[in-house]
Amino acid sequence: MKKTIIGIVGFFAVLLASSAFTQRTTAPAVGYLAPALSVESAGQVPEATSLSDYRGKYVLLTFWDCSRADSRLQVNRYQQWFDANKSTADSMNLSMMAVNLDSNPRRFEEIVKRDHLDSNRQFHPEAEQLSLVIENFQLSAQPKTFLIDPDGRIIAVNPTTDQLSRM
Repeated sequence: MKKTIIGIVGFFAVLLASSAFTQRTTAPAVGYLAPALSVESAGQVPEATSLSDYRGKYVLLTFWDCSRADSRLQVNRYQQWFDANKSTADSMNLSMMAVNLDSNPRRFEEIVKRDHLDSNRQFHPEAEQLSLVIENFQLSAQPKTFLIDPDGRIIAVNPTTDQLSRM
């Protein structure tokens, strides 16, 4: 009887210990793996891409909304930094992925044209994905930007262009 109880307790102890150390912890915070993301490109030929396509590279993942002037200015600042520092970004193996959170895709396309944003870096989730993206990245209060390392871990939230230059 005593061996049976010890065996059962031992089994549960091993089960508890092994489930406590999972490798796939995701959260939109520094040190955690970035949540999964799959969106459609705003380029000439719309095609779907996902954050996992950028594995092995640093990624500046910025979320913006057409109706929020601050996020629109921020995406323009990042775009200008990438245009001015193309060789630096290439040597750092840094890519940019800008995801628009607007529910109106026509307005998004018009802003991309008016602001002269690189349409190959601009993405827009489909309507049914939008709420999931907002929830997974905790963007309900305001759009954010995440710097993600080649392993998919978030290393900075809302980095400045000066921080990108120093990196």
